Amino acid sequence: MLHMDCPKCGKALNIPEEYAGQKGTCQHCGGAIVAPIAGPPEFSDTFGESSAEAFEEKLNRPSVIDEAIQEAMPRDTREHPLDKISPVLFVSCTLMAICLIALFAQVASRSHRTPNSKEPVLPTAMVLSEEVTDRPGATKVIRELLLSGTITRDSIKALLMREHYEIMKRGNFKYHKEPTLVTV
Repeated sequence: MLHMDCPKCGKALNIPEEYAGQKGTCQHCGGAIVAPIAGPPEFSDTFGESSAEAFEEKLNRPSVIDEAIQEAMPRDTREHPLDKISPVLFVSCTLMAICLIALFAQVASRSHRTPNSKEPVLPTAMVLSEEVTDRPGATKVIRELLLSGTITRDSIKALLMREHYEIMKRGNFKYHKEPTLVTV
């Protein structure tokens, strides 16, 4: 048995010799202690090492107490595997991930179109007039356009959808967030 006084509370402690040189806590106050070293133990090592070498190896080996202290520590104070990554490698990997995400987004946006479908060529549109009526009951937007160019059923439909979207996106009217009626 090893005998020592706790440096924090001063109580006498009896520590088994197997914990010599290891860190622990006082059983009375919970203060941190290091068990005293009594000297090399008298034992023969089965691997042919001298007692001093075996004792030194025992001191350098993590103990059960050290492992318990490590487990009790908050997660943010422990060593994390990512702490060993160099900043250059981290930045390089982050940039590569961003590029891959952008590439996949671009490919995904193109994959929604069928190869045989052609988007209609929109006619040129000039706004002749726009009337906005904003009342508590309804917010109306009426827009008159003058069209020129190739006019087909599909191109008119696409143009009307685009104009409607632009008017709805504008929003922030006095009484409503979006217009309640859009006429183009």
